[in-house]
Amino acid sequence: MNASNVKLISVIIVIFICACSSSQIKEQQQDLNIQNSQGQTVLHLAVNKNLPDMVSILIKKKANLNIRDKQGLTPLMAAAKLGLTKITFLLVDNGAATNIKNTKGKTCLDLAGANNHQKVVEYLERKIRQ
Repeated sequence: MNASNVKLISVIIVIFICACSSSQIKEQQQDLNIQNSQGQTVLHLAVNKNLPDMVSILIKKKANLNIRDKQGLTPLMAAAKLGLTKITFLLVDNGAATNIKNTKGKTCLDLAGANNHQKVVEYLERKIRQ
């Protein structure tokens, strides 16, 4: 594990432990959107590890929902690609953009469909039509 991943995981742990202490969280605010060597943030890692409670905390603490990693993936794209229904709902319901494209020109809807995540596809289609 490289140093940037260690720092990101440390931030996740600090945020999770201190979730109810706003003064401690405020000190960590600037670290919420730091990116590792793959361009992933704490939010990307929480999504990839399927940690909906952590995602919820990060949303409340104003993590950037639309930040992209080096592949152009937003946290929502990662959730949709993995078929993580609860996390997909959380991100979209809190303002994550559904129209962003990755470096291959694919949206979250494209990624969910390509991986046969029908529940996520139906939800995204409904939200996009609204």
